[in-house]
Amino acid sequence: RLRKGRRPVFAATPLPARKLPVAETAPVVRGACSLRDESWMDGYRRFVLDFRTGSEVRAYVDGEELGRYSQIGTATPDHTIRTKNWPLILSAPEDGAAEAFKTAVKRAVDAFADRYDDYFERNNARHGQRKKKLDPVPRVVLVPGLGLFGVGGTSKDAKIAADIAESTVEMVTDAEAIGRFESASETELFDIEYWSLEQAKLDRMPQKPLAGQVVVVTGGGSGIGVVTAAAFGREGAEVAVLDIDESAARATARTVGRSVIAVTCDVTDRDSVRAAFDTVCENFGGIDIVVSNAGAAW
Repeated sequence: RLRKGRRPVFAATPLPARKLPVAETAPVVRGACSLRDESWMDGYRRFVLDFRTGSEVRAYVDGEELGRYSQIGTATPDHTIRTKNWPLILSAPEDGAAEAFKTAVKRAVDAFADRYDDYFERNNARHGQRKKKLDPVPRVVLVPGLGLFGVGGTSKDAKIAADIAESTVEMVTDAEAIGRFESASETELFDIEYWSLEQAKLDRMPQKPLAGQVVVVTGGGSGIGVVTAAAFGREGAEVAVLDIDESAARATARTVGRSVIAVTCDVTDRDSVRAAFDTVCENFGGIDIVVSNAGAAW
């Protein structure tokens, strides 16, 4: 019966013929989402991205009514506390127009923060100004022509946000196929988001010094590279281990454990280096620190 009553869901919006690649889009998004905070290394609190795409995600983010159905609200309390109550929508990134895209992204992130500030002030007044505002950084970013990004303080948090976003895509798609998706009211969503028992579900352990930083270690498959990757991992960084020996890089990644990817790379080959850095950007959203360790001495 559901299949019989199902109608086509999202009409597609026109998109540029050639899109900016994910590896070039992600660092722009990640940079714009950084928070100015003097207590963090280099004066910015950085976030990690997790990219998702596929036919269902693309149908959703490419829909001409994206600005309506994506902004209605969330489906569960966990969605609210982990992804905020609405995602950030960007324009499709056109290849050859990177600077214009960068400007548009910064403007969109600033507008998102202003909207969140207004939402907080409006609803905090009902609580006698007793609530402490959370950061105004979006946790889900929708990019027509590409897909979506989960945003988090760690790669784990970014993956959770991306998982929830994909679940939301599926749920809203099914709802819109037979009717219209509806959510709780803004008042109810705020009371959920700022309810202490919901906030207690989030890990509030003190952040490690390099949390949110993405580190590349070349020659990470042996010797100093292994120890260096492990040291950055212990301090909370997301680590990419680059080595010409894929099995060695994977071994280091297993040793370091959390938030580590292994990437095959020959640092004497320009194309190999570019491909490796693109892979890191696609996995984490960008790069902050490079340890140029690969090499030999006689």
